[in-house]
Amino acid sequence: EQPVIKPTKKSIDTEIKPAGEHKTMMEDSGRQIRYNNVPDNYNKVNYIPNYTRLNFYGAIVKIPKAEFESYSTEPVNQNEIAEYFKNNAGNKSFLKVVDVLKTASSYRKLNGYGYLRLLQHAAANYYNKTNDQVLFTWLALLKSGYDTKVGYSNQNVYLLVCFDTQVFYYSYFENSGKRYYLIPFAGQNKLNQPVTSFPENYPGDHSPVSLILNRSPEIPAKVETRSIYYKSDTVFLKYNQNLKLFYETYPDCDLSLYFPPAPSKIALSSLSDYLNPLLKGKSTIEQVNLLLDFMQKGFPYTTDEKQFGKEKYLFAEETIAYPYSDCEDRAILLSHLINYFTGLKTIGLVFPEHVSLAVQIPGVVDGTYVEYNNQKYYICDPTYIGSKLGMIMPEYVKSNPEIISFERNYDTH
Repeated sequence: EQPVIKPTKKSIDTEIKPAGEHKTMMEDSGRQIRYNNVPDNYNKVNYIPNYTRLNFYGAIVKIPKAEFESYSTEPVNQNEIAEYFKNNAGNKSFLKVVDVLKTASSYRKLNGYGYLRLLQHAAANYYNKTNDQVLFTWLALLKSGYDTKVGYSNQNVYLLVCFDTQVFYYSYFENSGKRYYLIPFAGQNKLNQPVTSFPENYPGDHSPVSLILNRSPEIPAKVETRSIYYKSDTVFLKYNQNLKLFYETYPDCDLSLYFPPAPSKIALSSLSDYLNPLLKGKSTIEQVNLLLDFMQKGFPYTTDEKQFGKEKYLFAEETIAYPYSDCEDRAILLSHLINYFTGLKTIGLVFPEHVSLAVQIPGVVDGTYVEYNNQKYYICDPTYIGSKLGMIMPEYVKSNPEIISFERNYDTH
């Protein structure tokens, strides 16, 4: 059950010692899609390619019409996969498509995983059969410099991708000390049998597919509205449904990766419409306490098991969209509210079976704090109903939480 503070409860003036930073990669270690400037003579060529339009979460991406080698041999075998590779690896039409998709990915500010999803959408445009779609995505990833393999079992071909951080709920295989996760395509059921793959690695320097999102991708807005109730007000919050749908496909991965991406511009705008008048004229601490109270009482709480049937972390945009949220989801969204509306820095705190937040407050403040980088960060727990800045759940007074740190930039979102 969600803890609720007793009316007589006071803050505990103490310091809790952190166990150290949460051990995960906070810098983008995966290859990001980049493209060179268009050559000067590009527009002088008297050739107009024939394009088709691809819908990628509301973004219209023009890709060349082309025909590639199809794979239709059953049962699947190693020689036929090698033949597909041979016929398409040097195909100029194939390489042109990959170049166009890399350019579109860069324009939309997609990370490695976003580019993978774009390739899957393109594959479904070019091929009807799942095996062809898998082989197209595999070869395009290789040609784009990503570490990936292909495997097969009975009648099915499977995409195996190396990510730059651990992924949950996905089957994986280990090779040369790396984990290659099985990426499901439409129609591919849960795998319960061995998979055969190639022992050789594609030559050249290949990077893992990056799951790190330093910012949200540039996905066109499809505006949806969700109503919440705070005190005597009905608050209508807008969010980007296309962005929510993209996040729904995201592999469940390390908690720290969910903190940096900001809510969409339309979500921040609708929050501003309601919160700015309430925050006006208040001190910094009063503003933090108001945002904390808004998060505690405006967003209904439930566990992930009840809402999704499993543990599932949510990006801030998802917490705004879904009817319920739990402790880590609320901590992530509250960190954005505090950063965006007050400019104060925040850090995530990972306790045993609980995630909370701490805020760097200038000056002397009563309450429980964590010292990080020679600065005091005061507990700000959106799941401890009725608590204010500096109040900690009694059972965690003697705990040593891990710290999740992150950087954000709302100006570019």
